[in-house]
Amino acid sequence: MTSRINRSPDHSSSSSSADEDDRQDVFSLLMGVFDHDDEDDDDQDEISDEEIEVSSESGSPPRRSESEEIESSNNINNGGRAVIPFGLLPLLLPLLQAGFLRGPVAPPRPAVGPIPPLQVPPPPNAHGHVLSPSPTPTPTLHRRNVVPSHFLLKIESFASFSKASVTKYRSEFEAGGYKWEISIFPNGDKKNGGEDHISVFLRLIHTNLPIGWEVHAIFTFFLFDQIRDQYVTCQDNAKVLRFHAMKTKWGITKYIDLKTFNDGSNGYLVNGICSFGAEVFVVKNTIKGDHLSMIEDPIKCTHTWKVDAFSNITQDRYESEPFVGGDYIWKIVLYPDGFGEGKGTNISLFLKLDVSSLPPNSKLFVNYVLRLKHQVNGKDFEQTDNNLFLSSNGWGFRQFMSPPKLKQIENGFLLNDSCIIEAQFEVLGLIKQD
Repeated sequence: MTSRINRSPDHSSSSSSADEDDRQDVFSLLMGVFDHDDEDDDDQDEISDEEIEVSSESGSPPRRSESEEIESSNNINNGGRAVIPFGLLPLLLPLLQAGFLRGPVAPPRPAVGPIPPLQVPPPPNAHGHVLSPSPTPTPTLHRRNVVPSHFLLKIESFASFSKASVTKYRSEFEAGGYKWEISIFPNGDKKNGGEDHISVFLRLIHTNLPIGWEVHAIFTFFLFDQIRDQYVTCQDNAKVLRFHAMKTKWGITKYIDLKTFNDGSNGYLVNGICSFGAEVFVVKNTIKGDHLSMIEDPIKCTHTWKVDAFSNITQDRYESEPFVGGDYIWKIVLYPDGFGEGKGTNISLFLKLDVSSLPPNSKLFVNYVLRLKHQVNGKDFEQTDNNLFLSSNGWGFRQFMSPPKLKQIENGFLLNDSCIIEAQFEVLGLIKQD
């Protein structure tokens, strides 16, 4: 604890001149001690809490504010102040207790040490929860009993193979109409970060392929588990790989770590023997595109067909006369006893396009309504749909209406053994096939 020694002003008129002389003698004694050598400075660092500071002035200095006292205690030998060694404290304690010496006590110096690092919490996720670091996920193993379709390699004395001067084993095979080369690195492709792993790569041998060629394939590599008699792969998702002139090789730098592979309990390496397999399935590009041109103001076409002597119809299929709708030729087709799943339980109605009126490699996008007219009160029965018309089969409804409902006179659909069928449609667009 540091204290400042000030001359105490007279507090009582009864103070004797002898007391004043004693105080002057003390200050005279203390004024002779000022600086210390380096060794004393080291001691000062150790006993800083026990140092006492006094003023070198002979008179009583004015009282200082607390902030000034703190600053003074941190600036030793500034302004002629003396630093009193610890050994003089026994001489000064009686004077302090008697009230001869007094002064404000400086607050203790703060402890000096390294500033602790700022603890920044991890950012919250979208739900406000703090995310903790998660370990690297273990790859999922997929097992099967079926032998790989395109490539098998059995290696005896794998330890000798991995210690040999060669870094990889290469072999060729065919799959999907192409020739492929598989490369296996028993100690990993170290140039690309595959240390302590088995690396495997697949290359398309692109001889005699046309300019601008491109092949898409799914590549799967297998290890044989000799204990469980299963083929294992750790490829979680089968991805379609794109091979072309600028990219003829794909692979897996870290397929499986050597520690796992060499562990005999896993069944991959048993008595120095291991087996690998591969499959390559080429994705054939057979896509055909459509180009739809929508018609801004489609024209609605309506055609009415009256069927007389309905009860005398004996044909399974009955067609209307051809009629023109838009720029195309159409027919209405009736199956009195039903067609398909409507056979024997419903009448079936269809709208048929005459494909001879359709341009080559074209289709029509049509919205249509097939309607059975109510000949009494106009409450017609209808069904609607839309489809692409590209053949002469037509589109419609196999289960349009049951015969009992059609034949009941009160329903108004069959009057005087005649019914009226109406087709209403609009061509919404023309599709050209690429």
